[in-house]
Amino acid sequence: MTFRESPQFQRGQAAERQVAAILRGRDYYVIQSSDYSGPPTDEHAPRASSETHRLILPDLDVARRGQRLWAEVKGKTQPTFTHSTRSSDHGIGLRHYQAYRQMQQEFGCFVLIFIVEFRSELVLLESLDDLGGPSDACRHRGPYRTYTGPFMDSGGMIFWPRTAFRTRIQFNELPGLFDSRIPLPFEQEAGVK
Repeated sequence: MTFRESPQFQRGQAAERQVAAILRGRDYYVIQSSDYSGPPTDEHAPRASSETHRLILPDLDVARRGQRLWAEVKGKTQPTFTHSTRSSDHGIGLRHYQAYRQMQQEFGCFVLIFIVEFRSELVLLESLDDLGGPSDACRHRGPYRTYTGPFMDSGGMIFWPRTAFRTRIQFNELPGLFDSRIPLPFEQEAGVK
């Protein structure tokens, strides 16, 4: 089975389509990162490159009325329960987190993390800044934890409690999201028009 045929990849693609539909329905222009650098492979995710550096790109490049943001989308069956913290968590690769922090600095726009939970039929969303993490530039709103052991992503992982994602959208509420006159929380806080 190839990477693109794996259930994880297929779930991620379905989640990206769901989030892209939400954003397009709110009058955003959406470009998939793979449109820039080709589809992801076993070797690497889509990336932006300079002469000396490469940055992993979030899944979607999004713009509306002169304002730009990036969206990283994760498709999950359900959150992972962490016994040590007694919380339900969602996470991303630590290498990706660090690349997205740098993306914010280099591109001058913020990154949103969307979690599509298929079992609960919810879309969770929060800005990377509000989630917090191991970076001085973060506002450290919520608790996070990192994992650098031999399992999971080879560069380590960063996890946030499910409760750190303040915006929650029920799948059956999606048609109501397409009224762009009613701002979502991230649009209010960032002053997105």
